[in-house]
Amino acid sequence: MARRWVTWRAQGAGQVVLFHVTSNADWSNLPLSGLFVDMLNRLVQLSAGVTSSADATVLAPAEALDGFGRLGRPPEAAQGLEAVRSAETPASPRHPPGLYGPETGRRALTWAPPRRNWNWRRWSAEPPSNR
Repeated sequence: MARRWVTWRAQGAGQVVLFHVTSNADWSNLPLSGLFVDMLNRLVQLSAGVTSSADATVLAPAEALDGFGRLGRPPEAAQGLEAVRSAETPASPRHPPGLYGPETGRRALTWAPPRRNWNWRRWSAEPPSNR
Protein backbone atom coordinates (compact mmCIF):
# COMPACT_ATOMS: atom_id res chain seq x y z
CA MET A 1 0.00 0.00 0.00
CA ALA A 2 1.42 3.36 -1.01
CA ARG A 3 1.75 5.98 1.72
CA ARG A 4 0.45 9.44 1.11
CA TRP A 5 2.50 12.04 2.92
CA VAL A 6 0.45 14.95 1.56
CA THR A 7 -3.30 15.11 0.96
CA TRP A 8 -5.54 17.84 -0.44
CA ARG A 9 -9.25 18.56 -0.71
CA ALA A 10 -11.55 21.44 -1.55
CA GLN A 11 -13.27 22.92 1.51
CA GLY A 12 -15.96 25.53 0.96
CA ALA A 13 -14.42 28.39 -1.02
CA GLY A 14 -10.88 27.26 -0.21
CA GLN A 15 -8.60 24.27 -0.05
CA VAL A 16 -7.04 22.22 2.74
CA VAL A 17 -3.58 20.70 2.39
CA LEU A 18 -2.35 18.31 5.09
CA PHE A 19 1.21 17.11 5.55
CA HIS A 20 1.15 13.71 7.28
CA VAL A 21 4.71 13.78 8.59
CA THR A 22 6.55 14.70 11.75
CA SER A 23 8.96 17.63 11.83
CA ASN A 24 11.89 15.21 11.95
CA ALA A 25 12.79 12.12 9.92
CA ASP A 26 10.94 9.58 12.10
CA TRP A 27 8.31 8.87 9.42
CA SER A 28 9.68 10.55 6.33
CA ASN A 29 12.55 12.76 5.27
CA LEU A 30 10.14 15.11 3.45
CA PRO A 31 10.42 17.92 6.07
CA LEU A 32 14.21 17.82 5.71
CA SER A 33 14.17 18.03 1.92
CA GLY A 34 14.30 20.97 -0.44
CA LEU A 35 11.08 19.67 -1.99
CA PHE A 36 9.23 20.44 1.26
CA VAL A 37 10.37 24.07 1.17
CA ASP A 38 9.32 24.31 -2.48
CA MET A 39 5.90 22.86 -1.60
CA LEU A 40 5.40 25.37 1.22
CA ASN A 41 6.50 28.27 -1.00
CA ARG A 42 4.01 27.18 -3.66
CA LEU A 43 1.20 26.98 -1.09
CA VAL A 44 1.99 30.50 0.08
CA GLN A 45 1.88 31.72 -3.53
CA LEU A 46 -1.51 30.05 -4.03
CA SER A 47 -3.02 31.30 -0.78
CA ALA A 48 -5.39 34.23 -0.79
CA GLY A 49 -4.03 35.62 2.46
CA VAL A 50 -5.82 38.07 4.68
CA THR A 51 -7.18 41.25 3.20
CA SER A 52 -6.00 44.30 5.02
CA SER A 53 -8.34 46.89 6.34
CA ALA A 54 -7.79 50.29 4.74
CA ASP A 55 -9.08 52.20 7.73
CA ALA A 56 -7.69 53.00 11.15
CA THR A 57 -9.31 50.00 12.82
CA VAL A 58 -7.44 49.03 15.98
CA LEU A 59 -6.75 45.31 16.37
CA ALA A 60 -6.91 44.36 20.03
CA PRO A 61 -4.22 42.04 21.41
CA ALA A 62 -5.75 38.55 21.61
CA GLU A 63 -2.79 36.37 22.64
CA ALA A 64 0.86 37.17 23.32
CA LEU A 65 4.01 35.05 23.19
CA ASP A 66 5.96 34.63 26.40
CA GLY A 67 9.74 34.17 26.61
CA PHE A 68 9.35 30.44 25.93
CA GLY A 69 7.28 30.87 22.75
CA ARG A 70 3.97 29.93 24.36
CA LEU A 71 0.79 31.83 23.58
CA GLY A 72 -1.09 33.21 26.56
CA ARG A 73 -2.90 36.24 27.87
CA PRO A 74 -1.49 39.52 26.64
CA PRO A 75 0.09 41.72 29.35
CA GLU A 76 -1.96 44.58 30.77
CA ALA A 77 0.35 47.13 29.10
CA ALA A 78 -0.30 45.68 25.62
CA GLN A 79 -1.97 48.11 23.23
CA GLY A 80 -3.86 47.46 20.03
CA LEU A 81 -2.35 47.72 16.54
CA GLU A 82 -3.67 49.97 13.81
CA ALA A 83 -4.73 47.62 11.02
CA VAL A 84 -3.14 49.77 8.31
CA ARG A 85 0.21 49.83 10.17
CA SER A 86 0.29 46.25 11.45
CA ALA A 87 2.91 45.13 8.90
CA GLU A 88 5.34 47.92 9.86
CA THR A 89 4.80 47.95 13.62
CA PRO A 90 7.81 46.51 15.47
CA ALA A 91 7.30 44.26 18.49
CA SER A 92 7.81 46.09 21.76
CA PRO A 93 6.49 46.06 25.34
CA ARG A 94 3.52 48.11 24.07
CA HIS A 95 3.01 45.71 21.16
CA PRO A 96 4.27 42.28 22.29
CA PRO A 97 4.65 39.52 19.70
CA GLY A 98 1.49 37.45 19.34
CA LEU A 99 -1.92 37.51 17.71
CA TYR A 100 -4.05 40.62 17.26
CA GLY A 101 -7.62 41.17 16.08
CA PRO A 102 -10.84 39.16 16.06
CA GLU A 103 -10.79 35.37 15.88
CA THR A 104 -11.99 35.46 12.26
CA GLY A 105 -9.19 37.77 11.08
CA ARG A 106 -6.14 37.48 13.31
CA ARG A 107 -2.82 39.07 12.42
CA ALA A 108 0.51 37.90 13.78
CA LEU A 109 3.18 40.24 15.10
CA THR A 110 6.65 38.71 15.49
CA TRP A 111 10.02 39.88 16.78
CA ALA A 112 11.55 39.42 13.35
CA PRO A 113 11.13 42.30 10.89
CA PRO A 114 9.23 41.46 7.70
CA ARG A 115 11.52 39.96 5.07
CA ARG A 116 11.09 40.84 1.46
CA ASN A 117 12.67 38.65 -1.21
CA TRP A 118 13.66 35.90 1.22
CA ASN A 119 15.93 33.49 -0.63
CA TRP A 120 15.61 30.00 0.86
CA ARG A 121 17.81 28.49 -1.83
CA ARG A 122 20.95 30.25 -0.63
CA TRP A 123 20.78 28.24 2.57
CA SER A 124 22.67 24.98 2.47
CA ALA A 125 23.42 22.04 4.68
CA GLU A 126 27.06 23.10 4.85
CA PRO A 127 28.15 25.00 7.97
CA PRO A 128 29.30 28.58 7.39
CA SER A 129 33.00 29.01 6.81
CA ASN A 130 35.11 30.89 9.35
CA ARG A 131 36.57 33.57 7.12
